[in-house]
Amino acid sequence: MNVIGALVEQGTLSLFDANINADISSQWLKQNLIPKASVIVMDNATFHKRKDIEDTVRGTDHIPVYSPDLNPIEHK
Repeated sequence: MNVIGALVEQGTLSLFDANINADISSQWLKQNLIPKASVIVMDNATFHKRKDIEDTVRGTDHIPVYSPDLNPIEHK
């Protein structure tokens, strides 16, 4: 079981009975975060760096695509 989560309005948490890959991540991003006013912080997961995912986020007002300074786990 894998989880994708976000802090938005009442919170968004999705459970997946599969490994999270770029296709799942991209679809979830488009359905759950892009339509809402949010700041998207991507960690260093390989699938976060796929060009279509980066382009999706860059094409919106959501910032930043990758910002290790805003992600506390990156400092560990």
